[in-house]
Amino acid sequence: MGTQDYPEGYIPCLLKLDLGKDMPQGETDLCRREFAMLESAESCGLRVPDRWLLEGTGAEGDSCAHLLVRRFDRASGERLHMHSFSGIAHTLSVRYGNSYEELMRTVSALTRDQREVDEMFRRMAFNVLFGNRDDHVRNHGFLMSESNVWNLSPAFDLTPTPQLDEHSLSVNGKWSGIELGDLQTVGRAFSVRGIDETLQQMRDASDV
Repeated sequence: MGTQDYPEGYIPCLLKLDLGKDMPQGETDLCRREFAMLESAESCGLRVPDRWLLEGTGAEGDSCAHLLVRRFDRASGERLHMHSFSGIAHTLSVRYGNSYEELMRTVSALTRDQREVDEMFRRMAFNVLFGNRDDHVRNHGFLMSESNVWNLSPAFDLTPTPQLDEHSLSVNGKWSGIELGDLQTVGRAFSVRGIDETLQQMRDASDV
C-alpha cells in the first residue's frame, strides 16, 4: 500500500479514527487534541507532516473528528527507507531505560548534521513544555533519502498525555519534574544553537 501510482491529486495518508465513547480508556477528542498539538509544533518551528481534521457527525448524532496525516515515508510512488530510534539503536521501550541524550547522540552520529541535532533539541523541549509524555523510542523516526543521507522524519504522534506522570525518555537524568535548566544542560552538551530563544518561543506558545 502506498507504493503504486495514484490518480492525479491523490496522496498517501494515514487516518486516525475518532471512535467517540468507544475510544480506549474512554478518552475523547484525541484526534482534535493531536491536531492542535501538531499545529502548535509547527508554530514553534518543528517539522511536522501535512494534516487535516475531518469533522462530522457519528451514527448516534454526536460530533466526531478524524485525523488525516500525510505519509512522509512515501515519495513519487516509492517507499522511503524509515527506521525508528528503537530500531536504529536496538533499544526497547522500557521504563527508566532510555534518554534524550542517547537519542541526540544517535541523531548526531547518524545524520552528521548539527541542524538535525538542533531540531531534536526543539522536539525534546516541545514535548516537555507541551506535556507530550508518550515520547517513547518508537515515536522518533529517521528517513533515508535517495542519496543515502539520514535525516529526522517529521515529528509524529504528538499527543498531550496529562494522565502520565513521567516522560518515556529522561532529560538530564529526570523522567519527571523536568525544568528549563535541565533542557539547557542537555542543549549545551550537544552544542545546540539558540537554546534560550527556542525555550522562550515555546514558553510563550504554551503559556508555561
